[in-house]
Amino acid sequence: MSKRKSYVARLIKEQLTDQAYSIWVNRLTRDQRKRLGLLYDGSFEFEPGNWGFDWHIHPQRDVFIDRLYIFGGDMKQVAAYRV
Repeated sequence: MSKRKSYVARLIKEQLTDQAYSIWVNRLTRDQRKRLGLLYDGSFEFEPGNWGFDWHIHPQRDVFIDRLYIFGGDMKQVAAYRV
């Protein structure tokens, strides 16, 4: 894990969320910042970053995670399947 990611994780753990969020959001690309809102990237347009305030998806035994593309729109969802 990078130093920045470790630092943000430590700030979150210490409940210094304003500072953590500021550092995290300044690392986003312009396109990613367009997805900011109450829920970042709620339509799963981007790959989960697994750090900061992004989605955290951890591998689980017997579970496959993929994004679904819905026709007629650009909304994406994450689905989990047991294999």
